[in-house]
Amino acid sequence: MMVTVVRALLAAGLGLSAAVSAQGLPVLADVDAQTPACKDFYRHANGRWLSATPIPDADASVGLLETQTQIAQSQLQALLAASPQTTVGALYAAALNERAIEQAGLTDLQPWFARIDKLKRGKDVQKLIGDWHAAGVPVLFNLGQSAVPGQRERRMVFITQAGLGLPDRDYYLREDAQVLQIRATYRAYIERLLGLSGDAGAAANSALVLQVETDLASASLSLAQLADPANGFRPLPVKQLDRSYPNLGFKALLRTLGARDVEEVSAPHSSFMAALDQKVAGLPVAQWKAWFRFHLMHRAAPYLGGVYAQAYDELYRQTLSGEAAPSPEQQAVATVRRVLAPELAASYAAAHADEARRVAAQGLVDAVIAQYRVAIAKALWMGESARAEALKKLDALRVEIGGPATPARPLPMPDSQHLIASLMAIAKAEQVQRWRADGNTTAWPIPATSALPFYVVEENRLLIPAGALQAPLFDPAADLASQWGGLGSLIARELMHAVDGKGATINASGQQVAWWQVAEAEAFALRVRPLISQYSAFEVLPGFTLDGNATLYENIADLGGLQIAWAAFVAAGGEAGPGVQGSSSAQRFFLSWAQVWKQNSREAATRLSALSMATAPNAFRVNGPLAHHNGFSSVYRCHEGSEMRLPEAARAAVW
Repeated sequence: MMVTVVRALLAAGLGLSAAVSAQGLPVLADVDAQTPACKDFYRHANGRWLSATPIPDADASVGLLETQTQIAQSQLQALLAASPQTTVGALYAAALNERAIEQAGLTDLQPWFARIDKLKRGKDVQKLIGDWHAAGVPVLFNLGQSAVPGQRERRMVFITQAGLGLPDRDYYLREDAQVLQIRATYRAYIERLLGLSGDAGAAANSALVLQVETDLASASLSLAQLADPANGFRPLPVKQLDRSYPNLGFKALLRTLGARDVEEVSAPHSSFMAALDQKVAGLPVAQWKAWFRFHLMHRAAPYLGGVYAQAYDELYRQTLSGEAAPSPEQQAVATVRRVLAPELAASYAAAHADEARRVAAQGLVDAVIAQYRVAIAKALWMGESARAEALKKLDALRVEIGGPATPARPLPMPDSQHLIASLMAIAKAEQVQRWRADGNTTAWPIPATSALPFYVVEENRLLIPAGALQAPLFDPAADLASQWGGLGSLIARELMHAVDGKGATINASGQQVAWWQVAEAEAFALRVRPLISQYSAFEVLPGFTLDGNATLYENIADLGGLQIAWAAFVAAGGEAGPGVQGSSSAQRFFLSWAQVWKQNSREAATRLSALSMATAPNAFRVNGPLAHHNGFSSVYRCHEGSEMRLPEAARAAVW
């Protein structure tokens, strides 16, 4: 969940980066005619751009989606700078007040340091965990309210694994040289922050902190396991939860949060919770003191400026992502986005999702749904009952475009002289309101500035953020090849999740019901099985191949969505569109798709993505599905045996 940005600025007085312009898709000047389309379409579509575009020193990668992100960043900076009297504008100003941040130093953290120093026994650790959660700072596990899978109107408390400072458990468990070096760098970071906090035993304590996290990582679920719907929901009565994990005190914690009436929660990550429960009971308090002290510093470091932010940026930006530290303005925007996401989303959507863009996006959604209906009707592997349920689910789909409708929340106005204190006050106020919520499910799990649509499986909601409605990704006046190869394909791939193996566990009424029969599930698994072996053979870096099982869910969406978008493009008469500079309209559809994913990335960022995300690196997201796509093979006349046309027996066929 880590997206980097390139330096692309708005045309309105801000200029545009030469790396990726804001013109619509596809950019025919990027095409490398020397690379045959049937050999490597990703490089064919993007080769000249890939060769000519260096990664800016400050960034980990450069590409079209990074440009979308930076355009939104620039729009947000202008929006925030122009609204200093609002909560979002005031927080932005406080985050830019470097002198006040430096003068405050660690002052506002001292009460928490004092609490940590007073820890004497396991019960004290349990109480401190609860107090951190009550203060709006989730620690060791995530705890919050969300819709129950398949029961969109029902809210439940969810408790899931957390507690790691590195992005994923594999960073603690893998033994290859690069990951070992990252772990060593992480321990040095732990020691550095402990030392800056005044810990005289920072060197020894850094090893203790790392050991706690390594033990928790060993008990954590992998990316592939987290993607399995079976590991996403496990209801338990609160009484049983306390019996299973007596040292975590969940009943008392829920009472502290104001959730006294909660009788049942979902705690699906049982191996992790059991390991954590044992740690709270059996770990020496001195080790817990080191862990809490480090994580207090770690949470605050990006907002403390100076040597603290420098230590954070050196690890999380330079080492893990290969990018430089953000500018003060970028860091300030990121602070507001993390802390006041709903307010910022509402402001951004109002300013940058005009009616014409919303209407055009809705038109794409309607056409995608129409093609899913056609595909479902023709899906012989589906029985009549499953087919009917899939169609009902499309009927019940909720589509939200632009951003959330966010009511005003009574939050404290930030103090320009005390950023950390302001952040803590807002976090605590949000936590109180979160547990007094009336059960609505209008919140967005993604920013309105996101460049990509998102389907919320548990709620049958399709979200199309305002950030995805901007050029170069989307232009409501562009031709069919641009619209369907770009945003249309992204919408179609997200809606694939409504009717795939995970979507088939939630019916049209919002209930968690498996509406595929065993034979249908087996037939679908057989149809997509070639994707596992295909992606497992992709070499991300020398000697480092993908896990085809871990990425399968998203690989299915890429292929199935592309098939639907192509069908919608054809149905709209797109193939008959005019040619441009020797490229037919059909070719420009596929060029647009490939250019959505164009990216030059540093090795560190590529490794981070492969280790911590369930999607394949961008080049494989282009070539992977196209090698199965009959329309692509026909348009580019790829013969049997070419790299971009898999043999019939090795092809997956979602539809």
